[in-house]
Amino acid sequence: MSEPIRILHVDDDPEFLELSATLLEREDDRFHVETATSADAALETLDTLDESVDCIVSDHEMPEFSGVELLENVREEYPELPFVLFTGRGSEAVASEAISAGVTDYLQKETGTSQYAVLANRIANAVEQDRSRRELQASRRRLSLFFERSPLGVVEWNGEFEFARVNAAAEEILGYDEQELVGTHWSEIVPESERSGVEDVTAALVEDESGYHNVNENVRGDGERIVCEWHNRVVSDSEGAVLAIFSQFQDVTDRKEREWELQRHRENLERLHEAANRLYAAQSADACYDIMIDAAVTILGFDWCTVATPADDDPDVFEIRAISEDTPLAVGDRPFGTDEGLSGKVYQTKEASLVDDVTEASEGEPTDDAIRAALTVPIADRGIFQAVSTTRATFDEQDQKHAEILVAAMLAAVERIERQAELRERQRELERQNDRLDEFASVVSHDLRNPLAVANGRLELAREEIDSEDLDIVADAHDRMQTLIDGLLTLAREGEAPTETEPVDLATVASRSWQAVDTAEATLHAPVDSTVIADENRLRQLFENCFRNAVEHSPPDAGPQSSPDGRDDCDAVAVTIGRLESESEEEGIEGFYIEDDGPGIAAADRDDVLEFGYSTSAEGTGLGLSIVSQVVDAHGWEIDVVEGTEGGARFEIRGVETADG
Repeated sequence: MSEPIRILHVDDDPEFLELSATLLEREDDRFHVETATSADAALETLDTLDESVDCIVSDHEMPEFSGVELLENVREEYPELPFVLFTGRGSEAVASEAISAGVTDYLQKETGTSQYAVLANRIANAVEQDRSRRELQASRRRLSLFFERSPLGVVEWNGEFEFARVNAAAEEILGYDEQELVGTHWSEIVPESERSGVEDVTAALVEDESGYHNVNENVRGDGERIVCEWHNRVVSDSEGAVLAIFSQFQDVTDRKEREWELQRHRENLERLHEAANRLYAAQSADACYDIMIDAAVTILGFDWCTVATPADDDPDVFEIRAISEDTPLAVGDRPFGTDEGLSGKVYQTKEASLVDDVTEASEGEPTDDAIRAALTVPIADRGIFQAVSTTRATFDEQDQKHAEILVAAMLAAVERIERQAELRERQRELERQNDRLDEFASVVSHDLRNPLAVANGRLELAREEIDSEDLDIVADAHDRMQTLIDGLLTLAREGEAPTETEPVDLATVASRSWQAVDTAEATLHAPVDSTVIADENRLRQLFENCFRNAVEHSPPDAGPQSSPDGRDDCDAVAVTIGRLESESEEEGIEGFYIEDDGPGIAAADRDDVLEFGYSTSAEGTGLGLSIVSQVVDAHGWEIDVVEGTEGGARFEIRGVETADG
C-alpha cells in the first residue's frame, strides 16, 4: 500500500498520545495520527472526519467510557472499521469482552519504544485487510451491476461449464428462465453440428489459450435456431485456480445478411470506381449520360433508368437525354415539366427522393401504369437521374447512396469536359489576341516609326532655315507621338503571359526601377523584405510606370508634407513600397503595395485609371497605368486602387506567389 493511513489514537494521557503519535509516524511515513483524550472526543472527531479515518487505536481504562464501550459505540455506526485495543493492563476477561464487541486486534502496552514497531505492523495489516475487503465488496457490487444492467446477455459458468447464473438479457435471447438453465451444461443450447467448435473454445479457456471469442448457432427454448457471438473471460485466483468463467453474448442472426450487403456494397464501390474512370475519359456530356445509365443497370442492377435535363429551347420542360433499354420513353421525349411530379420536386429542391410506391405519392402520376418504386437523384441544377421499378419497395438507402455517388462522378466528368472546352476556347482567343498584338506591334514599330523618323529629319532641316515657335510645337508633337508609340509597344508586349519567372527581391527591383525614372526631388522608401516569383523586366516596368504616375501627378509647388516613413518638411512627393500580409499567419505575404503622399486619385476616377487611354491630364497618354494593369493580369495577380495612408494614391497588388520561407 502507498496510500496515506489516518489513525485516531484515543488515550486519557496527553503526553502518552503525543509520544505515541511521534513514534508511530516515524515507524511508517504513511501514518497520520489524530488524537483524542476521551471517548466522547473520539466519537466527535470520528463524526467530523467520517470515512477518512482508517483505524482507531484506543486505551481500555479511561474515565467515563472504557475502550470496550468506545468500541461498542463505534461498531454501531462503523461495523467494519479497524479497531486496535492498546491497553496498559490487560486480562483474559478484557480480551474476551473486546473480541465479543468486534475488536480487530488486541495489544498490551509495554515499556520502551520497540512496542511501536509491533503496533505499527498491526495497524498496517488491519488497514490493508479492511481496504482489500472493501475493494472486494465494491468489485462484487460492480459485477452485480454488470449482470443486471448489461444490454448484452451475460452468463456465469462454473468450472464444469454449467450455468451458474444468467441475466435478464440472456433469458430473453435464449428463451429460457434462469431456473431452467442453472446446473445444465452448455451443450443444452448448442446444436450437435456446432459442439465440436465450442468444445475447442472451452478447452482453450481452461488452458488460457485465448479462446475468448466465438460465433456459433444456438438453440432457443422454443427450438428456434439463432446465431450468437460470444466473448468469454476466465477469472482466476492468485495461484491460477479457476474461480469462474463469464460470457457476454448477443444475437447476430442477421449478420450474414449484413455481411453480404457489406460485401455487395464494397464490390459496387469498386465497380463504380471503374465507371468513374470511363467517365473521366468521356469527351461529351451525352457520352457521360450514357455511361452513367449503363453503370446504373450493369453495376447497381436498376431496371429502367433515365437522365432528363431542361430542354434547350424550353427550360420549363424536361427532355430525355439518355435512357436504358426497354424503358417506356425515348431520347428526345418531353414527358413532364420541370416543376411537375417527383422529378420536378427533386429538381426544384435539389434533394433526392426514395418512394416505395409512386401510386401512393402525392406528387403527380407516373408516366407508365406499371411503375411502382422510384429513386430520383438531382444532378445539381442540370437535371435529374431517375430509376424506376415495376415492383414495390425495390430501392433502399444503399441504392440511393450508390446512385448519388454515380451522379457525383458523372457531374464531375461533365464539368471537367466543360472546363476543358472553356480553356480551349480561351486558349484560342488568347492566340487570336496575341496574333493581333503582334500585328499591332509590327504596324507601330515599322509603319509609324518610319514616317515619324522622316518627319523628325525634315523638322531638323526646317530649323536650319527657319527660326519659328511653330517648329517647337511640331517637335513637341513628335515627342508625344514617340511616347505614344513606345507606350503602345510596351502595352502589346506586357499583355502576353510571361514565359519565364524567377524569384525577384522586391526592394532591389524597386530601387533599380527608381533609378530608371526621372524622379526629380521625389524620394523612395522601400523597407520591404520579400521575394516574389515574377518576370523581373515586367515587374520593373510596373514599378517605373507607378513611379512616373506619382511624380508627374504631384505639383512641384505642393509645399511641405510628411512622408509615409515619418519624415517632416518633405517638399517633393515620397513613394513607399510595402508588404501586404495575408489574413492567415500560415500563408505569409499576400502581395505588396505602392503608395505616394501626393494629391491622390479622386474616388470617382479610381475604377477607370487602369483602363486603356484613360488620363486625368491633358498631356497624359492614358497608357502608363493600363500597362501596370497588363503586367498584373499577365502574372495572374489582382490590383486595387485605393486612398493612401497620407491621402495620396495607393496601388495594392495581391495574389502574388512568393519565395519567402
